[in-house]
Amino acid sequence: MFVISDGKFGDRRGPIREWLRRAQEHNIFVVFLVIDNSEESILDIKKPVWKGAKMEMFNYIDEFPFPYYIILRKIQNLPTVLADALRQWFELIQRK
Repeated sequence: MFVISDGKFGDRRGPIREWLRRAQEHNIFVVFLVIDNSEESILDIKKPVWKGAKMEMFNYIDEFPFPYYIILRKIQNLPTVLADALRQWFELIQRK
């Protein structure tokens, strides 16, 4: 299954992880396709985390809830990217 979005979830990571767990139980391989742009790239987003009285910043993508994701910056690369993702999926299945 391909999920296509800008990849910004806010604070809904918990329900997303539960949904991914249930999908995996049903042998559904989920790949998230992030449609990114250079002006507001998901790779540049920082999120604050409070640790006691101290605030620390972390990269948003470091806690991305989808274990398999693709960041697509140029839409013209979509066919190649999808073909590569399917090839890798077939490789994963052959290893099992």
